[in-house]
Amino acid sequence: MQITKETHLLNMQLRFREKFPLLKIEFFKSVHEKLQLSPLSDEVMTDLTVGEINPDLKEGEFLLYESETTGDFENRMEQLFGLHVQVYRKSGINWLQTSNTDLWTLSKQESMAHL
Repeated sequence: MQITKETHLLNMQLRFREKFPLLKIEFFKSVHEKLQLSPLSDEVMTDLTVGEINPDLKEGEFLLYESETTGDFENRMEQLFGLHVQVYRKSGINWLQTSNTDLWTLSKQESMAHL
C-alpha cells in the first residue's frame, strides 16, 4: 500500500483488512513494548491522516507479507513511517490484541482467528 501524508488511517485499515479479513490494525499515540498490550486510552482516531500523526513522514510503499511476524510488521510500520500499530485478531464477537502472539506470522494469526 502506498502511504503518503494525505493517507487516512481508515484507508490503511481497510487495505489491511482486504488482505487479512479476520485481522485489523489500530493506531496508537505511543509505541508498545514487545509482548505488551497497547493502552486503549492511547488509541488514535482513524479519521486522521498519516501526516497529522507524523508530520516528518517519509512517504513510500508498504508491502504486506503473510509470512512476516506480527511483531516485525508492527516494528516495520514504526521504523518506516513512525506509526504505532497494534494488530488485533477476531475471536467470536471480540477483537484480541495479538501482543502475546507477536511471534506468529500474519498468516497464522489469520488462520487462528474465528467468527
